[in-house]
Amino acid sequence: MILRNATWDDWPQILPLAYEVHDFFPPHLRDLPLNDAQIQRTYAVSIMAPVAFAQVAEDENKIVGCLIAGISLNGWGLQVASDIFMFSKGGTKKLLQAYKAWAKENGADVITITDLCGRPGYHKVIEAAGFRHGGTLFVGVD
Repeated sequence: MILRNATWDDWPQILPLAYEVHDFFPPHLRDLPLNDAQIQRTYAVSIMAPVAFAQVAEDENKIVGCLIAGISLNGWGLQVASDIFMFSKGGTKKLLQAYKAWAKENGADVITITDLCGRPGYHKVIEAAGFRHGGTLFVGVD
């Protein structure tokens, strides 16, 4: 298992991961449509952004995980690192640790990770990487 920076050539393996994540969403989010072009645009912008984290976990030349994140200023004036996309069937803890190190190196005051899927055991992996539960995310879908 290796971690490396995501590249444009990874795109054909990233798109199916996006759909796999979508399948784990709770019912009220699963109805949101996926658009290949929008996912592709977000991926392209993320891997080209000057301050963005975009890494993949690769096992025997197959991408088994991907974490994409950025840093933005919140309403309290804190630099917050937030994931845009996270899915992994391998290398999850390593991806999270690399993300945390990148966020700290780039001045993040707060580092967040989102779990919209609620997969069994996933929270334990997140906690093992040094994250702590920080509240609840409410999602409005109209």
